[in-house]
Amino acid sequence: MIVLFNNVKSPRMILPKERLHFYIEYAQHLEQQVASCTIEDVDFDAQVIQAEVYDGEWHQQSIPFPSLLLNENCVVPSQSAHPEEDLRLQQVIPHFFHLIDDKYVLQQKLEDAGSWGTLFIPTERLTGFDLFLTKLKKHNVTVLKPTNASKGAGIYKITKAAGVGYSVTIQDQRHIYTYQQLRKLILSLVEQGNYIIQPFVTSRTASGETFHLRTHLVRDASGQWTVLASIADVAKKGRFITNLSGYKTERADAFLQRLHPDGDFIHRALVEQSLLLAKAIDALYPFTLPELALDFALDETYALRFFEANTGPEIIAYKEEREQCRAEALIPFADAVSKAIEGVPIEQRFGRYFKVGQ
Repeated sequence: MIVLFNNVKSPRMILPKERLHFYIEYAQHLEQQVASCTIEDVDFDAQVIQAEVYDGEWHQQSIPFPSLLLNENCVVPSQSAHPEEDLRLQQVIPHFFHLIDDKYVLQQKLEDAGSWGTLFIPTERLTGFDLFLTKLKKHNVTVLKPTNASKGAGIYKITKAAGVGYSVTIQDQRHIYTYQQLRKLILSLVEQGNYIIQPFVTSRTASGETFHLRTHLVRDASGQWTVLASIADVAKKGRFITNLSGYKTERADAFLQRLHPDGDFIHRALVEQSLLLAKAIDALYPFTLPELALDFALDETYALRFFEANTGPEIIAYKEEREQCRAEALIPFADAVSKAIEGVPIEQRFGRYFKVGQ
């Protein structure tokens, strides 16, 4: 049985309808049912879950503890209504999806583990105003971003303004700050403790539109990484952040072909680099990662520059196609992981992570 879990609400109520539909479809191909449950449905003493099971329609059914939970879109236990139960459940039943380190820590681990040439953008924690001024003088244009940012939130682009002052761009709003105003801003970001500083990487089309490339990777039934989709998100002209409202999404192969005569080669490099990165990221952790989204810039020399990775990518563009391909790969892989765990005696599973696939 494929058991979907969320620690806030029933997955069948919050997952995209396309995802739920294709989960059910591909589970049926494996002659499996799909169940949906939340933390309040778990009975630790009886080791059963009062789940909703799909059999043409949803109905209540008591099921024994499964060997694996597909924990979609969960909040961390500390933010849930039942933190102790959430932590206990993670110890008792292995979870399929996992969080990874933030932008800064992940990049440091990858750089320590191997040689990546110019792939990684020089990155430091923002620890003081003097450090900021040193980096601004060195790079001319800097970007400040929180290590846990999503959808472009909290990102600043800063450069020395013509004449007196500093140009500070927040989303698509440009402001001129005095030295004292800038110092106050930087110190406030330092105080938050989660900001990094990087040189600004120009990733623009010939017409001046900022873009980034994303690859969406999943494991197939045999545990091999495969690129599910590669896309280009293109910002409105004048913006330096691509994922604010009003951006457009294109398929990366077609976009790169228009961008450069060697677009096919660049796209192949994007795919190959993504597969190498996915394997390297997975190797950093004691658990198996079933899914990753990787974001890249393409700088002025047409070299790929890595932005970030995340394990729970939201699917917006080409939604039905990608959800179908995702389920076609992940449901058989989840089944394979579940069977691998079933081969381990129950008393040896407590608190353990499992590595499956390559």
